[in-house]
Amino acid sequence: GNLRAIGASMKTKCSTGLSGLMVLVTCFVAVADADAYRQLYMVTGDEATLWQSRQAKRVLLKGEIVEAEIKEGHPDWLTVFTDSITYDAPRNGFNTRTDVIAFLEGHIARLKHDAEQSDLELKRIHNDLVRLYSARAAVQFDTCIEFRIKTGEQLIPIKVKRSENPLQFKGTEASAGTVMVRPIYKYVNKISRSRSRKLEKEWTNQIVHLEMELRKQNEQRRRILRLILDKQSELHTGLGRFKAFEENPETYLQQLYMVTQEQAVLYQNRRTVAELPKDRIVRGVPDRQYDDWLHISLEGQRYQSLKDHYVSAQRLEDTYKLEMTDLRQAREELQQYEELLLNRLDLLDDLRLSLEYESTLRYVPIRRLPFGSDYPGFHLYHMPRPPQDAVEVIDPSQARRTLRNWEQEEAVIEKQRDKIREKLRAVRQRQAQISPQYEALAERLRRVGGPVAP
Repeated sequence: GNLRAIGASMKTKCSTGLSGLMVLVTCFVAVADADAYRQLYMVTGDEATLWQSRQAKRVLLKGEIVEAEIKEGHPDWLTVFTDSITYDAPRNGFNTRTDVIAFLEGHIARLKHDAEQSDLELKRIHNDLVRLYSARAAVQFDTCIEFRIKTGEQLIPIKVKRSENPLQFKGTEASAGTVMVRPIYKYVNKISRSRSRKLEKEWTNQIVHLEMELRKQNEQRRRILRLILDKQSELHTGLGRFKAFEENPETYLQQLYMVTQEQAVLYQNRRTVAELPKDRIVRGVPDRQYDDWLHISLEGQRYQSLKDHYVSAQRLEDTYKLEMTDLRQAREELQQYEELLLNRLDLLDDLRLSLEYESTLRYVPIRRLPFGSDYPGFHLYHMPRPPQDAVEVIDPSQARRTLRNWEQEEAVIEKQRDKIREKLRAVRQRQAQISPQYEALAERLRRVGGPVAP
């Protein structure tokens, strides 16, 4: 029977004074069912078939909206009301507005969570690279250092040569038997050459791997941001379509289209009747039977036109937003790479200046090392401490080789940085161009009356 009739009957019974918890619950459920109104359902599958008397009568396409309610006694089916005709349809493939919002917002929330996790992973990779750069440079610096260890003393007699100068003051000659004490030193590499080469090779391989991982992670983040944008557009379009159906079920499928060709021909009854200029915005709806045609509504008339000559306003907005998202991501990536390069340049510059200064003080103990005990690479490379009574001095020949290598590395980094700055300049220029273009498009769509996504 009719749910509303049952509800009315149950309301009457409830009002006669029936008591008991179970009766009240039964009354409440029945009344709730009876008050359940028809809801709007959107076809979210590729298509949906409407049935009458077990015969397929009509096919709805994805995105179409109908009024329907759950079929009594068959929760997996809907009773669909459209064009004053009642049909049956499998519930699978239909979703209410609440379902659409819940699904898409849930999907968007998961994607945003993935983006946050991607950001954390990028920070981890960045920090690992900084540690590896720092540890590798510390090892390179330490290969230029030797421990000078005093192993004994040597007494060297001083030969006395009397002055033949008659003006020589008395008492200025060294007395016979005078000796000079010369310390005896042993020099030991602070880090062995074999160990330094092994560590450098290992860390260089890790750096190459992490730099590849950094690029992959940025690509993954870019895909996530694009998916977020896609689902937000889908949500905006779906909600707009529900609203348009409530306002006018006859025209809710109409969209705004912009002419992309130099001219778009309008037809009526297979005859050319008019042409539209490029960039003209009109309302239209895709033909249900022929995907490559549009029905254009213009000044109270209905025309047919080839779909390839137009782009929907929604797609146009999505294209702009996608490019802006890609530009924003590209800018962040380039700034990220530039920050890593600057970190390396600053590190090598400080080390180079320190090594050059210490190299001028040959045989003089190093006063200050450029690395503190808590430098970024501390967990990878613990700097060896000098033995008791030993001091650290520079090995001049190794220092010269290391300085040449650093100068070459800095030159390579500077070239990479120049390329990144050039790319950044192009990205910023495009960002400056596209923003006013999108604002101008949005303003035109508002004047025509089309929705513009925030």
